Amino acid sequence: MNKELQEFTNLWIGREGIVAIAEGMHEGKKCIVVYLTNREDALRYGIPDVYKGVAILIRESPPIGSLPA
Repeated sequence: MNKELQEFTNLWIGREGIVAIAEGMHEGKKCIVVYLTNREDALRYGIPDVYKGVAILIRESPPIGSLPA
């Protein structure tokens, strides 16, 4: 799973609206979770439902910024 997560992250991170990519669990199996500021961006970017046999879950999330000191 680590290999697939790293490969997937390298392909997708850095695109506008993608907040984070992480390992998660879905129905008792490891999956890749993609956090987007707008869920519809998953369709616009063509993010797949499965990557190399690993399920992809899409979650909406506000942008992550730095906290004030």
